[in-house]
Amino acid sequence: MISLKELLENHENENIEFKESFIKLSKDFWPTYSAFANTAGGYIVLGIAEPVPYQYEVSGVKNHKKLLDDLFNTAANKDKVNHNQLNKNNIEIFEDDGKVVISIYIAELPVNQKPLYLNKNISNTYIRKNTGDYLATEEEIRRFMRNASDNIDGELLDGYTIEDLDIESILAFKNIVHLRKPEGRYLAMDNSEFLKSMGLFRIDRNDGRKWKLTLAGLLFLGTEEAILSRIPHFHLDYLNKRGNNARWSDRVSSGDLNYQNLNIFKFYSIVLNKLFLTIREPFELDKKAIRKSSAELEIIIREALVNMLVHADYLDSETAIRAEVHDFFYTFTNPGTMKIPQEQFFVGGHSEPRNNTLITFFKKMGASEKEGGGGREIFTITQNNRFRIPELDVTLKSTFLKIWLAAPEDSYPDFSEKTRTVFLYIKENYSVKMKEIEKNTKISYHFVRKALQELLDLDLIEMTGKGKATKYTWKPSKIERFAAVESIKNAIMKN
Repeated sequence: MISLKELLENHENENIEFKESFIKLSKDFWPTYSAFANTAGGYIVLGIAEPVPYQYEVSGVKNHKKLLDDLFNTAANKDKVNHNQLNKNNIEIFEDDGKVVISIYIAELPVNQKPLYLNKNISNTYIRKNTGDYLATEEEIRRFMRNASDNIDGELLDGYTIEDLDIESILAFKNIVHLRKPEGRYLAMDNSEFLKSMGLFRIDRNDGRKWKLTLAGLLFLGTEEAILSRIPHFHLDYLNKRGNNARWSDRVSSGDLNYQNLNIFKFYSIVLNKLFLTIREPFELDKKAIRKSSAELEIIIREALVNMLVHADYLDSETAIRAEVHDFFYTFTNPGTMKIPQEQFFVGGHSEPRNNTLITFFKKMGASEKEGGGGREIFTITQNNRFRIPELDVTLKSTFLKIWLAAPEDSYPDFSEKTRTVFLYIKENYSVKMKEIEKNTKISYHFVRKALQELLDLDLIEMTGKGKATKYTWKPSKIERFAAVESIKNAIMKN
């Protein structure tokens, strides 16, 4: 819980909503309740008026005990809402100049329980966008339903046979599995027997025990024509945008005649090699980056590529699956939200892959052996190399991961040398006064002031105190703070 002062200072945003509710609960309370539960959680604050746009004042709630009773009774009514997200521990009652204000924290629902909807009608599903609550579209509701389902890629397909798979991919996959486990005698098997043993074909016990191709098998080894017949929007893309190229210097893309039958297996094999080459090639970053070994960087790039492919929602038609190389970072984008909390991804220990069948194929190749540990490995290796913390942006529609190969101070190429020095000093000393910066960096007041303003504008530091007591403090990311807390918890548990 946070204080009333903090709530009012933050104004309404994606996680805070004010409702007047002087005599009774505002009619628009429940759409906000649904929206917060379906998005990222948030505070609904009752007893705050908005007499003019963006200006708020405490109006108070009359007979707040009755209002809370009505609130809890309605939340428990399945005819009104399908999930009760109210918790007495998440309700705070404030008194301001004799006026009562109620702060209610609505927690985000787990992925497998979304969506929260109203009046027994799933069309009354709301999501939060900026400061507003919006009815979810039909496609957004379908995304919720797919997210709540397990093993969608295990679907057994009617009308598809081994003829719909790319023979070149089958043989390459078979050879990789053989090299990992020669005692399996996979090379001695015919292709049909091998694919059944790998789980690409499974028995349909509801249809006379016929062997049928799985959706994951089609995506993994299918021909382009066969994949598009089932998923018309299927598209994989890799772009190397490093250097001064106007568009890209290298591309691997579905539909390109140079990469026919570009299924998931072929894309992974081709793109992983190209990504490894970008790690080894010299470029501007080499002058500043602190590297332990290219082998470590290969680990995090492979983990990110696998993560993108096994967590993608292949039934979503709006977001492309794309890996990109830039001068100071790599990006990996896939359709579909992450099924675990963002911070948990970098801490590790828990995995909820969207495509459980597909991930088994990568495990058989040795490309995904540490279940739930890929994100932790990415975080740990980037930290050990003193790179800027990875960035993760997750929405209902897509997941975007950015992995930096540069220290924070080097990841802003427009920084002057003086700004870079000031930032490093604050980061190393955590919280300092301006006079300390001037004295220890030997930079003049004018340039320190300019550097501090630039760092404040970029939200890299924060300012506390007033006058001579003013301090400038390094601002760790949410992921860094979460990781620090988890490290302390783990240390306590070990002791």
